[in-house]
Amino acid sequence: MTVSDSARTDCQTFGSDVRGWSHTPMARLRRVVSSSPGMPTIDYARRTVLFRVVYEGAAMAGRLANLERMHRCAPPDQRTQIVSAPALDGRFTSCEIRRKSLVVEISPAFRLAVHVELSSIPSTSFSTQLRPARVALADAIVHVVDSRPERLEANLVARDRIAEWLARRPDGGAGVVRLIQYNKRDVPDAMSIEELRARLGTEGLPEVRAIARTGEGVRDTFETVTRMLIEQLRRGAPTPPSARREEGATEAQLLREVVTSPLRDGPRRRFADLVGGDRADFIRAQLEAARWDRSASRGDYGIGRPGGTRVVQLLRAHGARWAGPAIVAHASGYDFYRGFVERIVIDARKLLAHGDEILASAPILEVALRGVLAAGLEDVFGSPLLGRVMALDLSGEKLGDAGAIAIARSPHLGGLRWLSLFDNDIGATGSEALVTSGALAQLGFLAFGENRLDPTPSAGGIDPFDGAIMAWDFTDHGAAMIAAHGARPWQTPTARYARQWPPSLHDLVCVEE
Repeated sequence: MTVSDSARTDCQTFGSDVRGWSHTPMARLRRVVSSSPGMPTIDYARRTVLFRVVYEGAAMAGRLANLERMHRCAPPDQRTQIVSAPALDGRFTSCEIRRKSLVVEISPAFRLAVHVELSSIPSTSFSTQLRPARVALADAIVHVVDSRPERLEANLVARDRIAEWLARRPDGGAGVVRLIQYNKRDVPDAMSIEELRARLGTEGLPEVRAIARTGEGVRDTFETVTRMLIEQLRRGAPTPPSARREEGATEAQLLREVVTSPLRDGPRRRFADLVGGDRADFIRAQLEAARWDRSASRGDYGIGRPGGTRVVQLLRAHGARWAGPAIVAHASGYDFYRGFVERIVIDARKLLAHGDEILASAPILEVALRGVLAAGLEDVFGSPLLGRVMALDLSGEKLGDAGAIAIARSPHLGGLRWLSLFDNDIGATGSEALVTSGALAQLGFLAFGENRLDPTPSAGGIDPFDGAIMAWDFTDHGAAMIAAHGARPWQTPTARYARQWPPSLHDLVCVEE
């Protein structure tokens, strides 16, 4: 089977069409990035599995050439454009190859179509922290090695950097498939494969020899890493929901599915079907309320909507029991949304001590941290626990510039979509650290009011008839940051009406059935 026969590409953009390539709306990007680090994304409803493959290595080793060649393998009528980002000199690329004729058999009655997302981030000053964030989400790393002797030192640095980034992952990199591609084998003075193995310490690792410039070995690399990912998935594949129901799923099993798929309503509905009674009524009512108004605030439990009073009564009677002992014991506050606790307020020291237990008990998407300075900036923002949430509320913590810098440098906030740093006494140094941070690549909204300087937008003219936002205003500091570093996603809001601003987390992610 060849890629040209079976692949179709569908690419996602992280910026405007700097190189004449296509531009995809931010809403599309938000759907693409709603995935969990450390495991492939399985969509049971559509019966697909998405593997993320990151091409890493030294500068000019041929990472981009690999992606461009693979993109050309797909027939023109079955692909969109490969894409780039202005903040990375127009060279960040990402494309998804859909292997429609390739399937993974999880059980005799359950098969998954394979999608593979290929991405590479160039070596620029802005990408210094964006690259480890991307590695943190990878299912596989293709280490592209430059065969030229004068690039040996750069290859060694790249090897050590990849090892360091993988070590930061919760699994220490153990769950990541690794493949070595020895590229530029056509240069006259290319080092021998044996010498490269010995110098880089890559003996025993799967390898492919390539000349990415001409396309030789590029498809082999893709085919090899895809086969390795499929084999790994088969060895440890989660049981499909349908099979679990046939086997008699337990409440604990379905709760685990709810926690690991927090942006899908299907697992929550199946949980309601299993438990029945008041708990099922409460879940279904909140799901219906969220369906009608995805931007509803978390304090609104459906009041004014059909069944709203009933929902409030159920919450008062059973809320603490449904929240679970871990949350009740350690959180100072918690909010239900879509039938389960999705937001907690907690002291930072308690989160560090009991976070694994708490985050395993509910699909928690937002954490409001208190007492961050007392817990220590390094301990808090160095914790992998933060990589498991999508929204972080640090309002009023008075973190100052040091706190903003710690956030900007954290390797665990690559999946953060929503962040509040309201009233934190942050000045120019901290503001610039946030603007230039590559670790916050997926951040869609930043609340920054009541600080010494503010780089975020505010709604300017509002149409008095329909509330449409006519313009976005920036302070002099915000305008200067954009002029110096380019606009970040949280500086380019997508809200069209005043009622949509500021957005909630659920305005920034895509909830699926």
